[in-house]
Amino acid sequence: MAALRSSLVAIAVILAAPAAHAVGEEASGFPKWAERVEHEWTNRARCDPAVEMAKCGANCGEAACFSPKPPLHWNEQLNRAARFHSVHQRKNGYFGHDSKCKLVTSLKTTYPTTCDGEASCSCEGGALSGTTSFSARVAVFGAGTSGEIIAGSSDPNSAFYMWLYEPSSSATCGFSMANGHRWLILTNSSGAVGYGVDGNSTGDFGGGAAPYKIPSGAHYPRSGSSVELWANWYDTAAPKAAMVNVGGTCHAMARQRGSDTNGAWMYAYAPTGLSGCTRYFFTFKDSTGAQIDYPTTGSLGIGDASCADWTDSRPAAGEGCDCAPSCGGRVCGDDGCGGSCGSCGGGQTCSGGKCVTPPPPDAGPKDSGAPDATGGDASARDDASVPLGDGGFDPAGSALDEPAQLEGSCGCRTPATGGSSPGLALVALALVAARRRR
Repeated sequence: MAALRSSLVAIAVILAAPAAHAVGEEASGFPKWAERVEHEWTNRARCDPAVEMAKCGANCGEAACFSPKPPLHWNEQLNRAARFHSVHQRKNGYFGHDSKCKLVTSLKTTYPTTCDGEASCSCEGGALSGTTSFSARVAVFGAGTSGEIIAGSSDPNSAFYMWLYEPSSSATCGFSMANGHRWLILTNSSGAVGYGVDGNSTGDFGGGAAPYKIPSGAHYPRSGSSVELWANWYDTAAPKAAMVNVGGTCHAMARQRGSDTNGAWMYAYAPTGLSGCTRYFFTFKDSTGAQIDYPTTGSLGIGDASCADWTDSRPAAGEGCDCAPSCGGRVCGDDGCGGSCGSCGGGQTCSGGKCVTPPPPDAGPKDSGAPDATGGDASARDDASVPLGDGGFDPAGSALDEPAQLEGSCGCRTPATGGSSPGLALVALALVAARRRR
């Protein structure tokens, strides 16, 4: 009888557990392209914050506080909670962390299948009455949260750099009302994140994700004559090969950010003469030679909105997919397959396959690399008129020093000492959010 009881308990646990999905695979529409980009941009920034801070310049006063951090992994519950909040704000005409009604507790199973975010199905009594804190909302979807960021843009690059480049002149290290978005992105180490994009962008930080050697990958822009494909790698050793299979042809990727063990690789794709939908997936080899793919099943799509973000089919392994690494006497740099011939230490840099000591930096004036500031209502900045694929706005633009830059963005976190008590949530940029709601 005891054995039977144990078996029944085990069966109940299995039935109650959420469905497992391969890494990068779509789970009933989650994530979608824009959400993948915000996730990848997060990990790209976390592995090498110095690059981003150099572009932010004087607007990021606490730039020296940030050091490389492990990647954040995708969490389905956080993804669902975040997208629901973006949808709920759009459909019900508000902007803020608190949901503008008492949310029903059935949303975990009804959104988005039978409830699309309208107040009639998402709010108690079917009306906008009362509020639900951001942490309580995330809990409705079955996850805990350590922080949330929101922005009034549906373009992933625009929204991400609204968060990352918010102006703060203080050099003090720590989460503040002025730098809350940036601090959550670059220092939150709880292990997982879920972004939700629909009219607005929402990011919910939390835990509950299994680590994977390729934690994220995406392309930007969605289509066009020049598209950058980015993927992050995180392991105890460098990959032996780092490639992306685009339409059946494999291309070596080059590490652009971070280190061989915690870095971001990129391939610039120019789809000249191609139209429609081009399928791709990232394919790396770890230090043992084992193949690591992202997504682990199926493929992602480059194309317009009619091109499915993920499908269960993938291109065959064609030209270049049997790449043979070769260093030819080089002690550093790329091995021709996206892998590394070695890295340099002690302040040296790699030049021509050799480690060299660079000359002292020029003491003259430098371009701060400040992001472009178009001003106006950020919710209207959905056309991505100036963002660059390498991570940032056009440095030729004006300095990011106008409050209007961050209209439509807000950051929130729960205390580091534990819990997600709604009464202890710290709201960043409350005045800016109030202007956006006006």
